[in-house]
Amino acid sequence: MTEQRLDEILKRLIRRRPGLRRELAHQQVFARWESIAGSKLAQYVVPLEVRGQTLVLGARGSAWAQELQSFQDELLRRTAQEVGKGVIRDLRVKVIGSVPNRFHAQNVSKTSVSNARPHVHSRPSRDREAREILQDIQDAHRHRKASFQTAGCPRCHDCGEYYRAEMGVVLGTGEHVCPHCARLFQEDARNHVRQMIEELPWVDTHELHRRVGLDKEQCYRVKKERIEYWFARVHESVRRAQEGFAPQPDFRKRVLQILMASYETACPPLDSHRVGQLIGVEAASLFFSRSAGDGKKG
Repeated sequence: MTEQRLDEILKRLIRRRPGLRRELAHQQVFARWESIAGSKLAQYVVPLEVRGQTLVLGARGSAWAQELQSFQDELLRRTAQEVGKGVIRDLRVKVIGSVPNRFHAQNVSKTSVSNARPHVHSRPSRDREAREILQDIQDAHRHRKASFQTAGCPRCHDCGEYYRAEMGVVLGTGEHVCPHCARLFQEDARNHVRQMIEELPWVDTHELHRRVGLDKEQCYRVKKERIEYWFARVHESVRRAQEGFAPQPDFRKRVLQILMASYETACPPLDSHRVGQLIGVEAASLFFSRSAGDGKKG
C-alpha cells in the first residue's frame, strides 16, 4: 500500500513539474562530479551551474581552463554515462579564484563519513526525514521500474527507462522513445530549426521539416517567431534613429534576413519601393542611408 501511494506521489510530482527529471539529473552532475572528472581534475575544475543543456565549469587559473579544452569531449562522454544521454550537450569554462564552498560541502569524502562515530541527535530530525523520503522515492522508482518490466512495457531507446506503450512516441528516425525524451527531442529540433533560419533565412518550412524532422506546423511557428523578432530589432533601430542615436549594430542584417525570408531567396530584390512596403518607409530610408551608423552612440 505504501509503495502504491509513493508511486502515485511520484507520478503527480513529475506531472506537475515536467522538468523534474532533468533537474534531478542536473543535481547528479554536481553529486558525481569527482567520478566524472576524476579526483585530480576535480580539485581544480568544478561545476558552477547548468544552463539548459550547457554545463558551466569553473577552472582555478587560466592554465587549467586552457588544459580543459582537450578534455571536453571526454568529459561529455563521462557525463552521459553517469547522468544520462542528452542531459549535458555542451561545456563552457570560466576562470575562478577558488572552489566555491558549496561544492566542498557536496564532496565530503565517503571514507570520512563512514568512519565518523555516530552521535545522538547529531543531525536535525528534518534531515533524517528528508533522507527517509528520498529513500522512499528511490524505492518507489525501483518498484515502478520492476513493475513495468514485468508487464512487458517497452524501454526507451534513448534514456533506457521503461514506459507505458500508449505514452510512447515514434521519432522521425523510427526510434521509440518515452514522452520525456520526446520532449527533449522536440526542444533540440526547435533549437536546430532556429539556428538554420538564422543562418539560412530563405529556407522554407518543407525543407526545414525534411532536414530536421520537426513537423511542418512547428517549423512554420518557429520561423514566424524569428521573423517577428527581426522586425522588432528593425523597429528598435528606427526608434533610436528618430532620437538621434545610432541604430542597432545588427540593423542591416535583420533587414536582409526579413527580405530573404519573405521572398524565400538568398538574393532578394533591393528595390527601395519594395523594401519600404515590406518593412516601412522610415526603416527602408535608414537601410539605404550611408550615414545609418553615424549617429551618436547610446
